[in-house]
Amino acid sequence: RTMEIRSPIIWISVMALVFLEVHSWKRDEPETSILKLPKPYGFLKGKLRKTFGNEKGETKMYKVFRNIPYAEPMTKERRFSQSQAYSDERDILGPTKSNPYDATKSGPVCAQGEINPDNITTYLDMNNLDLIELLMENTRSREEINNKFILKMAGKLFDLEGLPLETMTLSETIKSWLDVDFGMSEDCLHLTISTPVKPPPKESKGYPVMFFVHGGGFSSGTHLHSEADRLGDAADVIVVAINYRVGILGFLCLDSDESAGNQGMLDILLALEWVQKYIEHFGGDKERVTIFGESAGSATIGHLLLSPSTREKNLFKYGIGQSGSAISPWAFDREPRRSGYEFAERLGCKTINENEDDDSIVKCLRNFEDWEITKEFSLFTDVHIYVCTGMIII
Repeated sequence: RTMEIRSPIIWISVMALVFLEVHSWKRDEPETSILKLPKPYGFLKGKLRKTFGNEKGETKMYKVFRNIPYAEPMTKERRFSQSQAYSDERDILGPTKSNPYDATKSGPVCAQGEINPDNITTYLDMNNLDLIELLMENTRSREEINNKFILKMAGKLFDLEGLPLETMTLSETIKSWLDVDFGMSEDCLHLTISTPVKPPPKESKGYPVMFFVHGGGFSSGTHLHSEADRLGDAADVIVVAINYRVGILGFLCLDSDESAGNQGMLDILLALEWVQKYIEHFGGDKERVTIFGESAGSATIGHLLLSPSTREKNLFKYGIGQSGSAISPWAFDREPRRSGYEFAERLGCKTINENEDDDSIVKCLRNFEDWEITKEFSLFTDVHIYVCTGMIII
């Protein structure tokens, strides 16, 4: 719903807080950090950030590298299929130290929700609290603020007169102000890595790794705000947070090699394999990986603990589930094919009483834009698309 400010005092207070916060950003331009990975990644440019602070008010600096692709884009021709590792045949991502890949900003979140790329009001309704948190990163204000106020306030504070706002999409506009991309895309299989500034102890194999899986009922969510700003105060650990496909784009389960189900789970599995391959370059110990998640992310932890594939590959050592389990009634779908068929009927990709094969259904669904699919899914209240029973991870 659209939220409104109910007091001019609150309005002035919020403006003052944001003004001070933004001008402190301009005064203290964040330092950057360069790190080199093996092909196909090359040099990555991250940034230095500060933790929130412990109970004594003490803070630490940490390095963060965002928007690192761990898989190929799962756009139309690959939609619903198993994700593939980011290709070694690609051009080097950040070929030289003087021309590194910019890993200082987040990438788009995975396609989800009732979103039309041109629908600014809907877009802000979904994200205004995130935007306010970013505008006032070190404050604790949670006052109710409407969308027009957000744009007006941010426009003034960031001196946006020179930007062609009329020709920019909302996500492009917001990304020009902040270190976050509120765009949505199927090209979303990226991860963020936060690591302590100081190198790990010489006698160790590296810092322990905390691998976070976000919640959202398997139908929404993002890894934004999942860095070391809080965990870094508690211990010297590396925090990895990922995007994975959600909703019908991540969990359509049919009798087809092109959409066998649990695509979102397979994304997570691929990201864990990525960590095993590359985390030592960030100072991490691949033998001390702990997976953790909340809500649907917690249920996912249970699925991964039960999976023979993760055990055979030694992808992690510990698991922490927070408010959700693999046996929660909402954590799996007992009739996944029926759910998929009912959704396909809504988009005209399956006709009742006709026997279209599942491959043709997948082909039909690939003809739609991602936002058309996610919008229809958000209206699809009769059936939920969750983890396929009996096909957790193969």
